[in-house]
Amino acid sequence: MYRDKWLNTGISKDGIAIEHYLCTFNQKPGALEGSVALSRSSYLKQLYQQFYLNRQRDFIDLLHYCNRYRVSGEKLETAVSRIAGSCPKGVDTEKITSVLGNKTASTRIMPPSNNETMSMA
Repeated sequence: MYRDKWLNTGISKDGIAIEHYLCTFNQKPGALEGSVALSRSSYLKQLYQQFYLNRQRDFIDLLHYCNRYRVSGEKLETAVSRIAGSCPKGVDTEKITSVLGNKTASTRIMPPSNNETMSMA
């Protein structure tokens, strides 16, 4: 069961919140692996080591996604478990965000305007 607090669920036990370091990780992705912020979250550290070694930028993208859309640790863990159950070597950010629900402006479906509806008739 997920026990760490992170990404919009609060600050870890010692006051270090990984989302405060996302800009730094963008500029220096190599700093992620040895960071105190990552080591303070046992689940995120395990997730990184199991599925994201040598793919720091992909993992940082996942952290940004979770931060932006306020994905809880429980929801992330559930999504990863679903994917790992069906394809254990295929866990990546694209699949995780698909399971969580892509939340991008380009996927938003807008109903037709009244003018468009009238011209269809």
